Amino acid sequence: MLIYDGDCGFCTACARWLVGKLRIPVTVIPWQEVHDLGALDLTRADVTTAAYYVDPYGRLHRGHRAAAQALRQCRSGWPVLGAVLGAPALDAVAGAVYTAIVRNRGRLPGQKASCRVPEPRSFTGASANV
Repeated sequence: MLIYDGDCGFCTACARWLVGKLRIPVTVIPWQEVHDLGALDLTRADVTTAAYYVDPYGRLHRGHRAAAQALRQCRSGWPVLGAVLGAPALDAVAGAVYTAIVRNRGRLPGQKASCRVPEPRSFTGASANV
């Protein structure tokens, strides 16, 4: 499961892009639609500062590591990029790039002036009752 900020147009655009590339079913859901963050061992402070990927074992991957995990579930060459982003040797660089994106996401494509997106925000056939 990939959890992202559904109020951010850039994050929503990235989530839509990802859904179109997935080779296996992955729930891609805005944190605003997760009914019990605590059941995933997450807080509002967690999900308002980074994306999270919850793997099949329930392990949490935050920020650039979440993006790497999500890319590994895609078709074509995207899993290679996911492996590169998740490589220990590049962890600091990938983390710095992710932080820069988060800090500047209001300036990135996909943003609305209010940083709000229209409904619906969930992009899978999976239940949003998480």
